Amino acid sequence: MLLSVIIPCYNCENTIEKCINSILEQTIIDFEIIAINDGSKDSTLSILKKMSERDKRIVVIDKENSGPSSARNTGLDIAQGEYIGFVDSDDYIDKTMYEKLIDVCKSDDADMAICGYINDYGNGTFKKVKHNLIPKYSTNKEVVEGIIKRLYLGQQECLPSPCNKVYKSSFIHTNRFDESIYRGEDWWFNFYLYERANCIVSIPDCLYYYYQANQISIMKRMDPNFYDEWKQSRLILNSKMDKFGFEIDKNVYYRMFLYNVHSLILSLIKKNEPVDFILNDDFYKKVIKYDKNTSVIMKMCHRLNKMKTIQKLVYKLLVKTIYKN
Repeated sequence: MLLSVIIPCYNCENTIEKCINSILEQTIIDFEIIAINDGSKDSTLSILKKMSERDKRIVVIDKENSGPSSARNTGLDIAQGEYIGFVDSDDYIDKTMYEKLIDVCKSDDADMAICGYINDYGNGTFKKVKHNLIPKYSTNKEVVEGIIKRLYLGQQECLPSPCNKVYKSSFIHTNRFDESIYRGEDWWFNFYLYERANCIVSIPDCLYYYYQANQISIMKRMDPNFYDEWKQSRLILNSKMDKFGFEIDKNVYYRMFLYNVHSLILSLIKKNEPVDFILNDDFYKKVIKYDKNTSVIMKMCHRLNKMKTIQKLVYKLLVKTIYKN
């Protein structure tokens, strides 16, 4: 079989048909769709079963809810394709996506291929997100310098997600998504693949549609546990920096980390939850000095720790004005 497409499905009754139909309409026909129902409480499973009855290329797996990483790993365990793709259950794809990605993968015997994507805001508004990768990275050294270094610099367009890519099955067969990570598991999945890839190709086309109309506000999704995950991620990256031999401006390197942390702080303050565990953390105190734009304001804000109204205003200014992403 040429291709296996893995879809983690959870309470997606309103979007899953469009998602799967966009895969069935691909210009290639030799593929399987592995749809993992991850303990949905709506009619998702019923829809999947009906679709699988109409097209035998759809394989439905029903399991207890364990999160998208577990669902993707379940799909990887049974995938039979020469190439592997991932699609999220509320997204959809251009009918030529997999043919184009597999063609360039095959022509260069690449480990993986990458394309751009399109944000679909659900109101008729779309925005293309293009990468600025070169067409081919021919050695591991080129991958490290050309792709991994971008991740350190926050230039992550099209790089973290597994969904705008195809992977050679023989290349990723031992890799799995880390089920212990609450956020960013897809980021690390790709990072470890980039670490050992010897050939990666890309095409300029934006072929994956990322549906964002149902996305919950990031402020509402923020969880205090995120800080420790972000911190541990940075500690891992720091430990690898010498291995890669990178010399990076730490004001740039810590920019996204601090943006996320300050967004979390603002979210917690809005909910009247404590933020001292961040403000008093030694790692945070260490890295805030690398943020030339906000360090003075942040120090002032720390001294106003008990003045919730002022804190709220200051952090809102930081996140909305100084960090323009």
